[in-house]
Amino acid sequence: MRHVLAAQVLVWVLAIVGAWLAWRFVWPQRAGLVASVAWGGACAFVPALVMAWGMGGGLRGRWRRAAAVQPARSALARWLVWEGIKVLLALTMLVAAPRLVPDLSWPGLLVGLAVVLKGYVLAWWLARIR
Repeated sequence: MRHVLAAQVLVWVLAIVGAWLAWRFVWPQRAGLVASVAWGGACAFVPALVMAWGMGGGLRGRWRRAAAVQPARSALARWLVWEGIKVLLALTMLVAAPRLVPDLSWPGLLVGLAVVLKGYVLAWWLARIR
């Protein structure tokens, strides 16, 4: 899971740098472009990070390790709960974007979101190379 999160951070930073370059040299009138791309990436990365933390056991799992093998139903239920939390958090962040990001650029936000979601593909590709 760390590799996927690291790949997402990598593409997130690259997207922010690309947005900064576009704002600086191509669209200087779009002051909110960088913040929009950054927030869009956060809408994908932060929920994934929360889900990874929760699936890893959260705070309880850090203090006491559960049994090595979980029943299939328990594992599926746990995954469904954390996936639901991830989706709700992502939607909440997207709904809050107009209030929190000054001069919001919706295309920039969607680009940031899509690029960070493609971090999964980058992690899969890098894992195949190794």
